[in-house]
This record gives sequence, structure tokens and C-alpha cells, in this order.
Amino acid sequence: MNLKKICFGILCFFCLITVSHAECSYEEQVRLATEASNVNAVYEAGEYGTGEYERGEVPDENGNYEYEITELKVIVNVYNITENMYVVVRNENTNEEITYYYSDTENGTLTWERTDLDNIVEYTISIYSNNSDCQGNILRNISLITPKYNENSFYEYCHDLDVYFCQEFITTELGMTENQVYQEAMKLQQEKEEVPEQENEENIINWSSIILYGLIAILIVGVVATVWTFLKRRNRVR
Repeated sequence: MNLKKICFGILCFFCLITVSHAECSYEEQVRLATEASNVNAVYEAGEYGTGEYERGEVPDENGNYEYEITELKVIVNVYNITENMYVVVRNENTNEEITYYYSDTENGTLTWERTDLDNIVEYTISIYSNNSDCQGNILRNISLITPKYNENSFYEYCHDLDVYFCQEFITTELGMTENQVYQEAMKLQQEKEEVPEQENEENIINWSSIILYGLIAILIVGVVATVWTFLKRRNRVR
């Protein structure tokens, strides 16, 4: 008798699994996958105001001494989250995971900030179905690499240099020491200073050529005019 009950229980269990799985139809999977395909993640990195102010010693262009305090920040936005899904954000550096639902978003946009910018941080954003028929089904994974602040960009030797090791924010490690960055930056700065001198030398050479050709042309015209005048007078004498 007990054996029959056990077999009946196992049969019911498998039937429930089969029914539950069947509820997530192909059409529903396609619809959810389409919604998930619209989700995208981007970041913005820059200097942002904190809303706090301090008094400076030198006024700005408008004569104001009050300055808004700013801080460097990376802002991550995940767009187009719907009520049919939830999002698990995993920080690959720390292995920390946080789950967000539509109620945690602002009209479908999930936002978080990074102010500790000493490291490049990679996130894996996993999108799961929150639909009762397909609850927990993985719909999509998004990988997002966010930058760190490059301290070299602060120094004068990097100013006005459009090269990766002088960019303010970087998403791959430089593989260079601070001294190597300095040496390369100074080399590029020196090359920039030499370019105008070379251009000036080229301009001087060009003008010298023009003047030389001009004098030769004037000389030729003068000789031709002299010969022409001489021949004309000689013809008159005859």
C-alpha cells in the first residue's frame, strides 16, 4: 500500500513539473525575449556637482565667490526594464549580486553610481522572467565594463594630448608605470612644439623659392625686352 502511495506521489510530481513547464509556451518565450532584447546598459563618466557649495578666494567670471563642490563619478543606467522581468546585477570584481524589480526603477530605468574610481569594474546584468508562466527563466545577459579614473590625466604633461594613457577615464589597464607615461607624454609634447618650427622652415623655403623664381622671371623679361628694343631700333635705322 505504501509502495503504491509512493509511486502515485512520484507520478504526480512529474506531472506537475510537466504541466508547469508546458505553461511557458513558445509564444510567451518569444514575447519575453523580445522585451529583454530592448534592455540596454550604458554608463556616463565625468565631474558632477554635489549640490554643496564653498567660498573660494578668487571670483568666477560673474564675480561670484561661491563654488559648487564637484566629484568624479560613474553613473550606470539600465533602460527598458518592464514588469515582466527582474534584473540581477553582479559585480564581477567583488562577486556581489543585487536583485532589482520594476518597482526599483524609475519608469523602467535602473540607475546606480560609482564614486570609488580606483578600479575598472565589470558588471554582468542578467535579465530573468518575472512572468508567472515563465518565472525565473533567464532571458538575457549583458556585460558592462565601467572605467576608472586615470590619475595621469591630472598632470600638466598630459594636457592637450589625445592619447589613451592621458585620457581621464580608462576601461583597460595601461600596463605602464607613471614614469613611462611621463616620458612618453613629454616626447609627444616636444614633437608638438617642433611641428610649428618645421612649418615655419617650410614656409621660409617656399617663399625663398617664389622670390628666386620671380627674380629669374624678371631677369628673363628684362633681357627679352632689351633685345626686342635693340632689334626694333636696328630695323628703324635700316
